[in-house]
Amino acid sequence: MLFQYNEGPLHFAYEVRENGMLASVNLSNLPYDGEMSEDIKKFLHGFEVHLSGRNAGDHHGLKHHGGCGTWTLKYRSHREERTEDGYLLAITLRDADIELTQFFRFYNGIGAVRAWAEVKNISAVPVGLEYVASLSLSGVLAGGEGSTMEKLRVLIPHNTWKREANWKVHTLSALGMNNTYDHIGLNRISVTNTGTWSTKEYLPMGGLQNTETNSTLLWQIEHNGSWHWEIGETNAKEHLYLKLSGPTESENGWHKELAPNECFVSVPVAIAAADTFDHALRELNNYRRRIVRPRPAGEGLPVVFNDYMDCLRTKPTTEKEKEVIDVAAAIGAEYYCIDAGWYAEGSWWNEVGKWEEARVRFPNGLREVTDYIRAKGMIPGMWMEPEVMGIECPLLDRFDDSCFFLRNGRRVIDHGRYQLDMRNEKVRRYLDETVDRLIRDYGLGFMKLDYNIEGGIGTERDADSVGDGLLEHNRAYTAWLRGVMERHPNVIIENCASGGMRMDYAQLSLCPFQSTTDQEDYRGRAYIARASATALLPAQAGTWSCPLADQDDDAIVLNMVNLIALRPYIGGQAMLWSDAQKQLIAEGVAVHKSVREVIAEAEAFFPQGVPSYDDKWLAVGYHGAGRTVMPVWRMDAEEESFTFPLDGDYTSVKILYPQKTDAQVDVKGNRLTVTLPRRNSAVFVELFK
Repeated sequence: MLFQYNEGPLHFAYEVRENGMLASVNLSNLPYDGEMSEDIKKFLHGFEVHLSGRNAGDHHGLKHHGGCGTWTLKYRSHREERTEDGYLLAITLRDADIELTQFFRFYNGIGAVRAWAEVKNISAVPVGLEYVASLSLSGVLAGGEGSTMEKLRVLIPHNTWKREANWKVHTLSALGMNNTYDHIGLNRISVTNTGTWSTKEYLPMGGLQNTETNSTLLWQIEHNGSWHWEIGETNAKEHLYLKLSGPTESENGWHKELAPNECFVSVPVAIAAADTFDHALRELNNYRRRIVRPRPAGEGLPVVFNDYMDCLRTKPTTEKEKEVIDVAAAIGAEYYCIDAGWYAEGSWWNEVGKWEEARVRFPNGLREVTDYIRAKGMIPGMWMEPEVMGIECPLLDRFDDSCFFLRNGRRVIDHGRYQLDMRNEKVRRYLDETVDRLIRDYGLGFMKLDYNIEGGIGTERDADSVGDGLLEHNRAYTAWLRGVMERHPNVIIENCASGGMRMDYAQLSLCPFQSTTDQEDYRGRAYIARASATALLPAQAGTWSCPLADQDDDAIVLNMVNLIALRPYIGGQAMLWSDAQKQLIAEGVAVHKSVREVIAEAEAFFPQGVPSYDDKWLAVGYHGAGRTVMPVWRMDAEEESFTFPLDGDYTSVKILYPQKTDAQVDVKGNRLTVTLPRRNSAVFVELFK
């Protein structure tokens, strides 16, 4: 029995073999030709699960391949459901202990598929889960005649504080996977996150390319906690596997005991297929648009001024705020966010949790400031960090141990804060009351929800394992956030975790606005701005511009070019800007507003291929609303001119920003040449067919 689906460039084929086993025989941009021997198919597992106390049949090391269910779970049934926007395939397998259903969700015209698995205990005794793959592919990108070790490239998106979306392209051998000649190796290429910051070391993404067949896969794991993916060899020569999952026992300390008739649902993942990186990203971003929750607030990509970065820096007062608010309104900001420190009589960091204004800062109340923001034609916003409570918070005596993460019988403390447990009803009720009060009392239309600690591997309280406690906490937080947004549909919610430390589509499917970085140097932000369209939709990518009073025009222009084609987040030394600087900043804001329709539906393309931090010239193009725009940066490059290959032929090019510039641009067919006389400068251009 063969299940085949084609959407856009995606060709999908899973097969139930005669013995009832499920094989993944194709997921790529190339059609399945059906020419595959049974000797190969028997190793192309279409699912993966491992149960406690059950035999793992392969010589596998730490590889999640050939687990106990591989040999015992057999086809039971399937269902195919047509929907308005696509279809769902669910394949159910069963053995004596469990029933596993593998789900695949397709969307009309989109070359990506969403996948997850559900495991049900059908026995009379508890069953222990140690690993469940959300998606298991085998024989992945095996096409072509050359050696797998030579033709495949692995794309890994490193991610860390102030250096987000740092993609690296590797050969298999560079990552330690070499042909062992007589048998498969025990090593694997694996990327793992453990903890409450889902993207502190890597984006929950990855990619694989076959350079011979011009095939690319890009995937994402849609979870705001622990996750894992790995690539390894199967027992079929030249055929690799790819497995995507949420938390696991061996990597993340996750174990789940299923009672009789109890079900476990894995975290969702998605994978896109196309010929090139740009085209696979286009399909993945089209899929992202499909799963993002529609929001009446924020769809116009409004300009937000935030008083934190290089501005008031957690030391707001009524007088200081009013001075900055005047400038924010003058440059064209539409929202104004009061950031951290508004609640603090003393140390703003360790006191978080009470969420009441500090009268020493605002003698007449904070409402005086939010009213002033509205009087200046902007909508007020406020910073909050709901998931933590400072170790000096005056409310601590109201919350017992059941409200916090516990490990080894003690509360988890990180960076001066306790981690609240979102599974606890008292915690959720307090946060609901607090958020509702802040929005109501201050007339807020924007909330920046930050998260500045790492809660670690999880909590042992009321959990089968610390990883189990963490997973359920993660899901409870997402459910809480969804509730906030349902109660306040006209409030824009920004997702932030020390910048981009939780940049995943568990969060991004809900939040229209994502902080992409805490990077303070405008030059470092340029690299992040260019690559952000790989991590999330451009219309969700909140990007800072923080001009300083002592910066020259080149620096201010580069600051603004960083954000014109994304979601603007402006800070900087507003109270010290000269009139000329304000005018240059306002000009950049106006250009952003003129291209917002492009950003809303932008398809990104990267003239230099997979974006690299090693590049000295940077560019990223955006197609949308019948237009093509492109920021271009000269970083620390020696040459004054650079020629970028384009994704089609163009007849002319125009500099949209800045209006006064000595930069020169020229386009001839599919080549754009940009001349920037000085290092660390930039322009924003529009290309015409």
